Amino acid sequence: MKMKTALGLTLAITFMQSAMAQEAIHGHEGEQKLGMAYIAEEHNSAAQSPINILSGKATEGHHEVVLHYQPSGSHIGNLGHTVEAFYEKGSTLEFDDQQYELQQMHFHTPSEHLIDGITYPMEMHMVHTLVGNPDKYLVIGVLFREGDADSTLATIVNNVPDVAGETNDVPDISLSASDLLNFSEHYFHYEGSLTTPPYTETVTWLVMKDVHEASPEQIAKINALEGNNARHIQDISARQVDSN
Repeated sequence: MKMKTALGLTLAITFMQSAMAQEAIHGHEGEQKLGMAYIAEEHNSAAQSPINILSGKATEGHHEVVLHYQPSGSHIGNLGHTVEAFYEKGSTLEFDDQQYELQQMHFHTPSEHLIDGITYPMEMHMVHTLVGNPDKYLVIGVLFREGDADSTLATIVNNVPDVAGETNDVPDISLSASDLLNFSEHYFHYEGSLTTPPYTETVTWLVMKDVHEASPEQIAKINALEGNNARHIQDISARQVDSN
C-alpha cells in the first residue's frame, strides 16, 4: 500500500450546503422518526452498507491514497439525526488516481460497521464525492472506543447547537486533519452504499483499522443529540473486503 500525505495537512470544518450531496446523504425518504432514533426503509440488494468486516477473510489490497486537505473555517450542525460538520470546497483526496472532494463529517452512535463482530460506541464518517460526478462517493469510517478525551471532538462537542435543525458558525476554530485521519493507519476497503436514505450503492468505503479514543462524556453528548442512529449490518453477499 502506497501512502502520500500532502503538505499542510491541517483542515478546519466549514459550512457548505451542497443541495445534491445533502439530499443524497441525508434525505429522509422512507424514514420514520422514533424519538431521537430512526427506522430506515430496508433494501434487499447485494451491495448495502454497513457490514461486519471479518479481518481473517480480507484479501491483500493495493491502493494509493493522497490527501490534499486545505484549512477552512467551520460550521457545525445539529441535524437531529446526526451531528455534522460541513466543509467548504477545496479539500480533496485521491484514491487510485480518482479525485474526491471532502463534503462533510458526521457521526453514528453506536458504530455502524463491525470488526470481527465487535460494535464500537461511535463511528465518524468523512464523506467525499467524486469530482465531476457527485453521485459517486468515498466515505472514510473511523471507529471510536471509550478512553481519553479527543481534542478534535471537544471542538465539535463544545460548539454543536443543542437544538435540532440549528447550525453554529465558528470561523476562528481550526481542526487538525492528522487528529481525525492519519493515513499511516491501515484500513479495510470494500464497495457498498450510503447507510441513510436513499442508500445509494455507489460508495467506496475505507474503514480505518486503528480505533480512536473519545471520552465517555463526548460520546454521550453526541448520542444525546442524535440518538441511536446506526443502521444494522447488511449481508456482504459476494463482495470482497481487502486489507491495506
